[in-house]
Amino acid sequence: MYDDDEEEEILVLIAAVYEYYHKHFDKQRCTDSMLQGEDYIFEILNGHGDRCNENFRMYPNTFRALCRELKLLGLKNSTFVTVEEQVAIFLLTLYHNERNRVIAERFQHSTSTISYRFHAILKLRTKIIVPPDLNEIPKQIKNNLKFYPYFKNYVGAIDGTHIHVVVPVDKQIPFRGKKGDTTQNVMAMCSFDMKLTYILAGWEGSANDSKILNECIQNEDLNFPSPPEAYCTLHNFIRFQGKSDEIFYCETPESSTSQNEPDMDDIVEVISATNTQMRQMDIYRDRIVNLIWEHCNH
Repeated sequence: MYDDDEEEEILVLIAAVYEYYHKHFDKQRCTDSMLQGEDYIFEILNGHGDRCNENFRMYPNTFRALCRELKLLGLKNSTFVTVEEQVAIFLLTLYHNERNRVIAERFQHSTSTISYRFHAILKLRTKIIVPPDLNEIPKQIKNNLKFYPYFKNYVGAIDGTHIHVVVPVDKQIPFRGKKGDTTQNVMAMCSFDMKLTYILAGWEGSANDSKILNECIQNEDLNFPSPPEAYCTLHNFIRFQGKSDEIFYCETPESSTSQNEPDMDDIVEVISATNTQMRQMDIYRDRIVNLIWEHCNH
């Protein structure tokens, strides 16, 4: 017979053995869905093209072209995850801001596998991004007598856009723009074929466009006007492959006609600035031009 202390030790030992067995030998598989990740990708790529576009922001032909490109750069099938699945995991996470666990449930893989495959594609970004040649005259300028030689030194267009962001209450004031929403003022530069060549995000919504541009010029760490890593890769790939994408459709100078151009007599421009303000704007504009010129010469 065992005394009370020995019986208690035996019960604790039995409970520990049972827990160890249940955890390591009698496990129930968590990813037990009938629609595994590979089956999901097959269904999407062979179904209606809009489904692929709504999920991955590209049509099936562009998706397959991206997979072929990544394979050439070294991306391979793993034991349980195909290249197509890896690309889909990356795109679904990126375009819909999905959480790791949601993606793991969708593709029926562990959260560690999802994270590893996402970063495997992210590492290839430096092999895809090619900075624009600032010494080459864009064909949209060179082949158009309306623009050449007057704009021969132009490499693209710069503009800002406000992106909605969620900010802690105690930090919201600088992020509130003129419409009252909390936003980031994102500066972007694109070439004449609508490919992004530079993006700077992070500035508060109340920041002035000229202030952001001035920071890009003066701060050498921002590497302006060369593109930051990874920001523009997917956009430019879709732009190159998906030429029929309606989002990227724009009228080219060759296809435009004079009847689409407004009559100058119909344009009324109201200038409310005083002469002093106009002179100040001229001085500020010239200072920005000089800074850009000095930066390009270094």
